[in-house]
Amino acid sequence: MKFTSLKNTIRFGRVFFSTISIFFILGAAWQFVGAFSGHFSNDSQKQTINSGSSINIYLPLIGTNVGNPENPPFITFFETNAVEIENGGSATLSWNYQNDVTAVTLEPSGTPLADGNGAVVNPTETTTYKLTIENDFGTDTAELTVAVVEAVDPPTINSFTVSEDRVPEGTPTTLSWDVDGTATTLSISPDVGDVTGLTSIEVYPTADTTYTLTAVNSKGSVDSDLSIVYILAPQITSFSANDNTIDEGDNTTLTWTTEGSFDSITLNPGNIDVTTRSNLPVSPVDTTEYSLTIAGEGGQNTETYTVNVINPPVINSFSITNSGDIYIGDTLTFNWDVDNPITSLTIDQSVGDVTGLESTTATAASDLTYTITAVNSAGSDTAQVVVDVIEAPVIDSFTTDDEWIITGNDTTLSWTVTGENVLLSLSDGIGDVSGLDEQTVSPTETNVYTLTATNNSGSDTATVTVNVSSGASEITVFNWNREVTKNQHGFPNNTPPTENYDYTGFPNYAQGTLYFRVEIFSQPVAQSGMKMQLCYWQELNGYNFELETCGSLVTVAGTTGNIVCWDQPIGTMWKKDGNPIDWTRPRYRIGVAIKNAQKLPVSDWTEPEWGNEDPDDWYPLDMHFQAILVAEGETFSGFSDCTID
Repeated sequence: MKFTSLKNTIRFGRVFFSTISIFFILGAAWQFVGAFSGHFSNDSQKQTINSGSSINIYLPLIGTNVGNPENPPFITFFETNAVEIENGGSATLSWNYQNDVTAVTLEPSGTPLADGNGAVVNPTETTTYKLTIENDFGTDTAELTVAVVEAVDPPTINSFTVSEDRVPEGTPTTLSWDVDGTATTLSISPDVGDVTGLTSIEVYPTADTTYTLTAVNSKGSVDSDLSIVYILAPQITSFSANDNTIDEGDNTTLTWTTEGSFDSITLNPGNIDVTTRSNLPVSPVDTTEYSLTIAGEGGQNTETYTVNVINPPVINSFSITNSGDIYIGDTLTFNWDVDNPITSLTIDQSVGDVTGLESTTATAASDLTYTITAVNSAGSDTAQVVVDVIEAPVIDSFTTDDEWIITGNDTTLSWTVTGENVLLSLSDGIGDVSGLDEQTVSPTETNVYTLTATNNSGSDTATVTVNVSSGASEITVFNWNREVTKNQHGFPNNTPPTENYDYTGFPNYAQGTLYFRVEIFSQPVAQSGMKMQLCYWQELNGYNFELETCGSLVTVAGTTGNIVCWDQPIGTMWKKDGNPIDWTRPRYRIGVAIKNAQKLPVSDWTEPEWGNEDPDDWYPLDMHFQAILVAEGETFSGFSDCTID
């Protein structure tokens, strides 16, 4: 929005605005002269000017001063129909004012209009005009400027030329022009566009073309045309041979067809002039790429064709890139170099077809000879590479001088191993024994020694057991001296057992006798029919309770202070499904089964649960249960407070 002035007729002052807001001066008459775009509402006059228009408006004063001859005059508008004219042109100035005036002056003057509110001016240079009005009560002035610019003529194209009006395919030509300085823009069509400021440009026509140069200024535009002839290069429409693959010494015939005007046709290699021919027999000794070039005024074109000559394949090399020792599982990398085209290339030993490859890999498995075979229609060639593989070591034997020793004695472990680059280690903290073939050991308890032989191809292990005995004739196999709670499920046990070595060794416990003693300290409700028995469990086929052997059931009343002793040869114990424990192997568990008078386990592991008893009447059961195994032929030292008949 643009404001020219706002005058307060009471205060005889002038207020200028630079923003787009309209301010009302309350209690005073006012007047607005100007041009704006936007929305204005004068509630006093009930006028609305809608957004989007641009007009000159006059708003009359509001109040008692409108038209009063005793007020000073003021200019309501001062404008021109042209703020810019060409030299020699004219502009019309017009104005209006309020209240009576005694004089109206325009400086510099012009030719007054008939209605007295305007004048025609003919400035020869940019001029600022001043309008002055006055009466007895004051004066008012306004100014505006009319700019004068030099007159221009329509543009003139003096010349529009081309360097070559016959253009061969793929070559440029240069357009040049001379245009007088009045042109403001220059353009060339088609496809060139704006060239303002240039005098020439290089173009690449792709067909016969008429170029139009257009010069434009404010007075108009002018065109100039020129035409270019596009000359196509001659074409080779086909180039082939009756046989593109021949054996060495044979021949084939090259054949071609052309289109368009030409001056020459040349065949290479050999730079052979075949201008007057359409075919030529050839007999290359190697695979050869022939090029046929056709040339004429429009340029030249070249086509190629390859004649393949087959020679028998030649394998120049076949090797593996692995360096150093090769072990099982190592990746073998094969490389080869073969001359002449091949139809197939294969490597045996399950490597397979490698046609088109420059290398391949395989996994070393054993000592092998690999053969590569190259084949084409002219013959074949083979080459071999031998791969020596270091295999995994093998422990041929691992033994001990004595399988049974008395505590404090020693024995010698011995071994033999086959293999290369072998590292040997022995368990039980002994460690590296590489380069040795025996080791003396002194275990304090039965021990399984493991020998490990390793190289990069793999490893092998072997074990040997050295059984250690104290030399005593009896051992305690079970000793429970605390409460049995419901957490033991009616089967207090040791898992694994404390004494868990080979019973069949030295001395022989497998044929010995078990001696039992039970002392009851307390039971919630003393069970007069309570029965107990000792059981062994052993793993078989992955199930820890597959083998089970139990002693006889003995009644042990739950009365405080009750002591019961008995014995049983180990060989007479009950065997589940008739399958005995293997006493040479470790046992999984040894424990006591607590049962009721009906011989049902008082346990939540079996059915019926807790043997149909109230477990709180049975547990916790505070007792001391001992089981001592006496070796075959030996005498039991006895219990101090009970006698076994």
